[in-house]
Amino acid sequence: GFDGIYLDRVDVYAEVGKQCPDAERKMVEFVARLAAHARKRDPHFIVILQNAEELVRHAKMMDAIDAIAKEDLFYGADHSQNANSAGTVAESLGHLKAVKAAGRPVFVVDYLTGEQKKADAKRRIGEQGFIPYIAPRDLGKLWLPGKDF
Repeated sequence: GFDGIYLDRVDVYAEVGKQCPDAERKMVEFVARLAAHARKRDPHFIVILQNAEELVRHAKMMDAIDAIAKEDLFYGADHSQNANSAGTVAESLGHLKAVKAAGRPVFVVDYLTGEQKKADAKRRIGEQGFIPYIAPRDLGKLWLPGKDF
């Protein structure tokens, strides 16, 4: 009865590499199988990958997803509101641009509260042609335009 799925924590494959050296391939296979299974029932079923953007270098992953969402692209990779390193941003952007070039939407969630950082993140996300969502890290709240959190 679902129209789609938003897959969070796909990046967990990187945390289990010692226990499962083939975790990356297995995660790609899992997402691809999940997408194929769901689309047998509903060809319009949507799969959105959250984070783990490096996995789109696998054609099977790129083919399996309809969109990607990236948390903490410009700020807060360490769960602070500090700017991320240029190298970290560039690496993620390379993968995200590939998703966009493949015709899929790219959503970016940066968790910020300061007006200057929120404006900077929105501008930078928009410059890439991505869809911004600036939110409080407390996911029990929904940011609405014109409302402060």
